[in-house]
Amino acid sequence: MSDRVQHRGVQTSGERCGCSSQACLGRTAVQSHSWKRSRRGIESVCVLLTIISLPVPGCTSRSSEPPKANQPPAIHSIVLGPTPFNRQTDLIAQVNTHDPDNDTVQVRYHWYLNDQVVDGEKSPTLSASLLKRGDRVHLEAVPFDGKVAGASRKSDTITVDNTPPSITQVGIGLKSDERGDRLQALVDASDHDQDIPQFLYRWTKNGRVVKEGEEDFLELTEVRPQDLVVVDVRPRDQHAAGKVSRSDPYTVGNSAPKIVSSPPTSIDRNRYEYAVKAIDSDSDLVSFQLDMAPPGMAIDKTTGHIVWDIGLVKPGVHRVKVVATDEQGGFSFQEFELTVAAPERSKPES
Repeated sequence: MSDRVQHRGVQTSGERCGCSSQACLGRTAVQSHSWKRSRRGIESVCVLLTIISLPVPGCTSRSSEPPKANQPPAIHSIVLGPTPFNRQTDLIAQVNTHDPDNDTVQVRYHWYLNDQVVDGEKSPTLSASLLKRGDRVHLEAVPFDGKVAGASRKSDTITVDNTPPSITQVGIGLKSDERGDRLQALVDASDHDQDIPQFLYRWTKNGRVVKEGEEDFLELTEVRPQDLVVVDVRPRDQHAAGKVSRSDPYTVGNSAPKIVSSPPTSIDRNRYEYAVKAIDSDSDLVSFQLDMAPPGMAIDKTTGHIVWDIGLVKPGVHRVKVVATDEQGGFSFQEFELTVAAPERSKPES
C-alpha cells in the first residue's frame, strides 16, 4: 500500500516594495500542497504554490509622483486686419495662443476705440459700422484655459483709412431735354465717409470706345439703331478711386424726331403761316402731316410749311395738331390753338 501525505502551510516572506523605508516590507502568503506516494521511495512530488501579495498600509511606491500644478496659458501674437483697414469690411483679430498643459484656450476680447472701451463687443470681429475715417482701434486679449487666466496682451493700434466710394448699380437710359435726346448713365453710388463722389465714364459702342471723361451722357448722333452700348463707371473721392462698375448692354432703338419750332400766335392780314422745324438724331428723313386742323389749313409734307387762309373761316378757337414722322416710324407731335376774332361791324351813319 502506498501512503499519501498532504501538507498545508503558510509561509510569509518579506520583500521591499520600492520605497527606502526598512519598515516598508511586502508580505507574500504562500500556500503549498504536496502529495507523496512511496513504495521504495518518493516516486513523485507535486507542489502547487499560490502567491498572494498583500499591501502594507502606509507604504508609497517610488513610481507615484504628485500631480503637477496647472500653468497659465499665454498669447504669442495679435494681428488685426485687413491692413490697410477701411470700412469696406469688418475688422478681424487673429490671436495666437499657447498652453503648457495642452488645455483648450479661450480668449476674452476687449476692443478699444480712441482709447475708450467699446461696450458689448466681445468677439474677434469689430463691426465697421461702429467706425469712421481717422478712428484709432486696438484690442486687449486675455487667455483662459478654464482654470486660470493668463497675462493679457495688447495689439498694435491701427487707424481707419479712407473708404473709396462704391457703386451699387449702373445702367443706361434715354433722356430728353432742351438739348435733344441722349443716352444717360444712371448711377447709384454711396460713400461710407460721407464724401461726395465723382465719376469717370467710358462709353463703348459695339465693343469700341467712343467717348471717355466726366460727361455722363452720349449723344444719339454717335450711335445708330441696333447698336450695343455699354458704359463703365469708376467712382472717386478726394482721396482715392473705387472699383469700376459696368452697365448691362443697351440696345439702341429708333429715336423719334423732335419738333423744335414754336407756332406764331398772331394772324397777319387774314393769312396764317408757320414753318414747322423738326430734328432727328438718327438723321432719318422727316415728313409732316396735320392730324387736326381747321378748314382750309394745309402743310407741305416735306418742308413742314403750314399755310391757312382765314378769309372765310368762322370766328372762334381752332385746334391744330402737327405730326412729324421719321423713316423708322418714330413720331412726335405738337398741339396749339389759334383764335380767329369776329370782324368788326361798321357803325351805321346817323
